[in-house]
Amino acid sequence: MNGGRDVSGKIGTLRDQLRSGKSFTDDSIMDLAPAVADEISEIATTKLRQYFDEIKGLARMAEAGLSDKQIKVKLRLIESRAKYDLGRASKRDRAAFQKLNDFLTTSFDHVRSGKVEERIKQFALFFECVYGYFYYKRAR
Repeated sequence: MNGGRDVSGKIGTLRDQLRSGKSFTDDSIMDLAPAVADEISEIATTKLRQYFDEIKGLARMAEAGLSDKQIKVKLRLIESRAKYDLGRASKRDRAAFQKLNDFLTTSFDHVRSGKVEERIKQFALFFECVYGYFYYKRAR
């Protein structure tokens, strides 16, 4: 749960709305995608693509019958990779990687706290939306 960190900005808003019972595909959450993309816009495109591809792959595996327990384990592995990237980040990149960690941890906490298969698929859709806005911003 974000290591007890106070998550601010639109990622904090995302966390608060998810905790209030909203899903990743609710309009109010989807409306946050451009702002979340802005908050993580300093991450390298290839790095964010790696995380996005992992989540999309995990959603496909969930559709193919991967158990909730297996999904949760894979989320922990992805989360640990994000922590590793944060630990290796230069001082210049550290704030961006912290935002990415906050986004992933907030999202994974929500996925793990309910119907895992359904929520990982919804998160994959939301992440796709965030990634689209992220890429648009980076291409400008």
